[in-house]
Formats: sequence, C-alpha cells, structure tokens
Amino acid sequence: MEFFRDLVRWVSSGEDRESIESRNALERQVFAVPLDDAKNEVARYLSDPAKFIVERAQTGLVLPPSVDTLPPLVGEFFAAYDSVQETEGFVWLSRANIARSEIDGQLIRIGLDAEHAEVVVKAGAEDVYVTDGTEAKTGDGSIESYLTIYHFLLFQVRFFHPTDPAR
Repeated sequence: MEFFRDLVRWVSSGEDRESIESRNALERQVFAVPLDDAKNEVARYLSDPAKFIVERAQTGLVLPPSVDTLPPLVGEFFAAYDSVQETEGFVWLSRANIARSEIDGQLIRIGLDAEHAEVVVKAGAEDVYVTDGTEAKTGDGSIESYLTIYHFLLFQVRFFHPTDPAR
C-alpha cells in the first residue's frame, strides 16, 4: 500500500526521476563537504549581493523567551548575521524568525522558505530541517534535512545558482 501512495505522490509532484536523482547527487556532494570548507564557501556566497541580501548583526543575540538555547553553529551564525535572504526569496534566515515552531513545538524555527515552510532545528542538534507540517498531518510531504546551517545554505546556493563560476 505504501508503494502506491509513494508512486501517486511522485507522479503528482511533477518531479521526474532525473531531477530527483540530480537533487540527491547534489545532497551527497554537499554533505561530503567538510564543515570548515562549507563555512568558507558560504561566507563567499554571503558576500555576493547577487545571491544574498545580508544584514550583519549590530547587537548581541537575544533569544525569545520560548527558546532556551540554539545549537552552537546556529548560535554562531546568528551572532554574526541578523538576517540572510536568498535574492530570489527561496530562503530567509533571520533573528526575527527565531521562535518555537508553529508546526512542532519541540523544534525551533530559524527561518522560512519561499513556500512558507519552516526552517527548523532541534535544541542541542546541528541538523537543519525544512518542513511544512504536511508529513505529520497527512503522511504526505517530506522533511528535508541538512547536516548544519552551513550545509543548508551551501545546498541552497548550489541548487539555485548551479552555474556559479566561483565553485
């Protein structure tokens, strides 16, 4: 039964096998990048106004009362940046977004994507997830996951700007 549900979801999603395979290959490529290399590459991309609109942090990071702590790399990121938005609006990470997830109160929202899915983390874990909540409600949908906030941003830029000569 699950096979047919997955088949219907795949057919209705409009994604063909080739695009799914290329996305999976890109994920494997990005996940293989060591953390320091991912940080350096993301820093280069964040300095490119053709890719990101960046507001550097002017003050120390103050978390809302609903959030006790952020994972270390996420905290490090938001200590440096107030807001980072991909220029086409595909992803927006911002201090203003930091709150308990509206989808799952055990998660911490750190951003939104173009389809209003939440970019979230678990307290104490560096993994970054993108979820719209439909997977929990209907069994449909999917949760995207990334090793760190830097791998998440690296994937976004490589996916949305695949012909970038800086790579």
